[in-house]
Order: sequence, then C-alpha cells, then structure tokens
Amino acid sequence: MQGSCFTWSNNRKSASWARLDRFLVSPIAFSWFHNILQKSLPRNLSNHNAILPGESSMDWGPIPFRIFNSWLEDKGLIKEAGNAWRDWELEFNGITCSEPSQIRAGILNFFKDHLKKEKWKRPLINNLVLRQLLKEEREALEAEFSED
Repeated sequence: MQGSCFTWSNNRKSASWARLDRFLVSPIAFSWFHNILQKSLPRNLSNHNAILPGESSMDWGPIPFRIFNSWLEDKGLIKEAGNAWRDWELEFNGITCSEPSQIRAGILNFFKDHLKKEKWKRPLINNLVLRQLLKEEREALEAEFSED
C-alpha cells in the first residue's frame, strides 16, 4: 500500500494502528489492469484513511521529439507551424509578446502595476472589525479535547 502502512489510528497518546480497511477487486479487473495497487489517502476528520485503488506505471521521462520526412513534403506544414507558434503569444496591456524574455518582462510589469494599485485590506463583514486572536486563545483552540 502506498501512502501509509495502516488505515486506522485511535488518535491518542498511547497510539495504536491497524490495517482495517480494504477494497475488493474482481478477477476481470486484474485481466485489464495488471498493476493494481492501493493508495492510502491522508486522514481528515475520521480516524480512518481512505483507500483509493490505482494502477502503478513507470515514468520513462519526456517523449522524444520525432519528425517524419513525409511531414516536410506537406504544403501546409509551414502555415500550421506558424499557427502553433502564434498560439504561444501572450498579450499584456495591449502589447503582444512571443519571445520568452518579452513574456517574462510582460508578466513582471503586469504584476508590478497590479500590486501598486491598492493595498490589501483586512476583510469586513457588515462593518464588523475582525481582531487577531491572542496567543492564549490560539493555543486553547489547538489544544486536545479532554474529559475535564
């Protein structure tokens, strides 16, 4: 199982863990998917980890670029290549950029102008001012529940 060795925890100081949860897979699924595995997802509110069936696969890296001579004989290749290149053009404040250095400068200038406009303000709900919690209040919220 990937993600965690156990699927249940009692969430106490004297911790105990167990592998309680499972999922069923039919023989037909094994004929279609040869590399079925179990992935344990992180716990949120429950004391059980959700289990997700998945298929393991090998990452062989990026696929190499290939070109065939027949592509070069196609009369529309240059036009298609030009259209594909134009798809990578970005527009910032009415200026079209296609070179990586122009795009980088356009992004920087856009955010520089955008962030200068207005400073961030603390949110208000019907003019209700939200104050920051004191350290003691934060610690009390994060403390474990007890019987007392």
